[in-house]
Amino acid sequence: MAEEALTRNLTGEEIIVLGAGLVGCETAEFFLAQGKKVTVIEQLPEAGAGLEPITRKVLLRRLNEKGP
Repeated sequence: MAEEALTRNLTGEEIIVLGAGLVGCETAEFFLAQGKKVTVIEQLPEAGAGLEPITRKVLLRRLNEKGP
């Protein structure tokens, strides 16, 4: 669960986030800000499906800027 991952002191350098909805994308952004290598896995055809379009655009842009 995201809450558990965000409140623990994870020592690994590589993080896998399952789900690219709002919580998954924000969790990925949190770990990217810590310098972790993050892989996001989503079963739907695109990340951020169901988000309000402007929110989705801004969030995905921030992830792309911080990620590889």
